[in-house]
Amino acid sequence: MAHCANAPLFDGYAQRCCKVSSTCIVTFDRNRYSVDCRYAHHPVNLRAYARKIIITTKDKVIGEHVRQFGRDKTMFTPWHYLPLLERKPGALRNGAPFYDWILPDGIQKTRELLMKQRGGDKQCVAILLAISQHSLEAVNVACELALTDKVISAELHSKCTWSSHPTPLAVTVPTPDNLKLRQEPKSDCSRYDVLLRGIAHGIH
Repeated sequence: MAHCANAPLFDGYAQRCCKVSSTCIVTFDRNRYSVDCRYAHHPVNLRAYARKIIITTKDKVIGEHVRQFGRDKTMFTPWHYLPLLERKPGALRNGAPFYDWILPDGIQKTRELLMKQRGGDKQCVAILLAISQHSLEAVNVACELALTDKVISAELHSKCTWSSHPTPLAVTVPTPDNLKLRQEPKSDCSRYDVLLRGIAHGIH
């Protein structure tokens, strides 16, 4: 049978209801997948496609992973656990979801430097949390600027926060009709010549 080029691809998946664990994990086919930590203990829908796993609640995607085969594999997305770091910043150093976390170069270098300092965990977490308020790209640029200026200290977070705010655009205020000049003034540079001649002749 001929294949129709315009026919939609079959979007086949198996769906099941499951409950998110206290560690923000759902289990499917003996493998584990993380979801947004805000949905711990919540019932969710899991869709198993041929190559991916998607977890949703009320039509909102709260987790998406490459489907794993075999058994006893755990797939973490570090961003799912980021809000928890505000209460437990030490987890950034030792938490399983954050092992081998690949971050943009500026943020990664900043993280490595901060983690060598006392209290650096909290500073690094504050920078990562700023991503939700601004953007990954903006915070990465701010970190690169801080690294260039060699500001790897307690001032780094404030610098990143300041740098990640976009510069507000100038607002054009329209001039009311009753304040508009009927005749625009014209520049007359000859007046300055007269003034200069007066100065040259000692007239003040």
